[in-house]
Amino acid sequence: MSEDSAADSATDEASVVPIEVSYEGSAVSITVRPPADGEEAATLDHAMHELASSPVSNLNRESLSRAVRNQAGSPTMVGEVAPPRGLEENWFIAISSNRLTAYVVPIPTKVTDDPDAPTIAPEVSASQIRKQLGEQGVTNGVLNDALTAFTDRSELTSMVQVAQGQAAVEGRDAEIERAETVLLATENHEPVVQDDGSVDHHATMAQQFVDEGTVLATRIPPIEGREGLDIVGNPKPARKVRDLTLQSLVGQNTEVRGEELLATSPGRPSVRGGKIDVLPIFAVEGDLDYSVGNIDFQGDVTVRGDVKPGFSIVASGSVTVSGMTEHANSTREDLRAGKQFITVNRDPDIVVGVAGVVVHVAPKVVTAPPTIGQVPLIEKVEQLAFFKRR
Repeated sequence: MSEDSAADSATDEASVVPIEVSYEGSAVSITVRPPADGEEAATLDHAMHELASSPVSNLNRESLSRAVRNQAGSPTMVGEVAPPRGLEENWFIAISSNRLTAYVVPIPTKVTDDPDAPTIAPEVSASQIRKQLGEQGVTNGVLNDALTAFTDRSELTSMVQVAQGQAAVEGRDAEIERAETVLLATENHEPVVQDDGSVDHHATMAQQFVDEGTVLATRIPPIEGREGLDIVGNPKPARKVRDLTLQSLVGQNTEVRGEELLATSPGRPSVRGGKIDVLPIFAVEGDLDYSVGNIDFQGDVTVRGDVKPGFSIVASGSVTVSGMTEHANSTREDLRAGKQFITVNRDPDIVVGVAGVVVHVAPKVVTAPPTIGQVPLIEKVEQLAFFKRR
């Protein structure tokens, strides 16, 4: 896509505001209607922006504010186009404040001094209009099609636009889109609604874990705007777009490749200080309960508090629980570790598991099923006793 077409696309995506400016004689009116689907509600700033391309003078701000507030969908007069001082003709050229438009404006005259007498519209030719435009420095955007109506001297009963400049086409700032897994990492855990409509309050947090190579964020490059040109030949610069880089998001176990931030190892996304980490350890600072949900994690899991009844931990690495593992025993499937399982309870029991096998060890009695093999259980107990004393 070319820069021009990209800029046009950015403009097309801009919000449509339901405001229309109209003219009758030298009067300027504005119509504000309620927004339809896909439109943005009109504000006073929007109205002022629209009127910047109108040659309105003597603006009635109270009427303008009322029109925006009421959104009645009917024209409200908000000002007029006043003639310049010392004008000898009964028509004139009016240029908008942003120098993007020019209009030929009539000054109707009365046949007699009687207030009820009819008015006579001025007659004007295309050559006269071109001459006036040239005298006011209009060199760009003359609307030749509009001037064909004045090839012969014609009555000018209302304002007619005779020049249109090119407004600057605004670009689009760069954006960073974060993947759903990263957004979930910053939100509170919510229960999961099952296909049958039931709610699982123990729902797994597996959706918050990622594999190596998972896209965590994507950069959408900025689109530069396009400079415009007003009717007197002056450039209309476009706003400078803001750029963003993914490098500022790089944290632990993440890297930038092209326009994407990727995980370099499996783990749990975490956002800290504006950076995105992928942590090999999933740490629960309190209890494993409804605020956390079940854990199914490719890595190590640490629970600082208790594992409440009905909640499970499945990890490919080690699992460490500093509190109570309520109702957990060697025959249950709710606590499984791929490597080592360690529980240091607040009661005298210590539970040790190796390669997914859970073993109960009392303070002075060591028992183990034969599947443990040559695992040095006494050494494990000594290590755990040291850990418990700390």
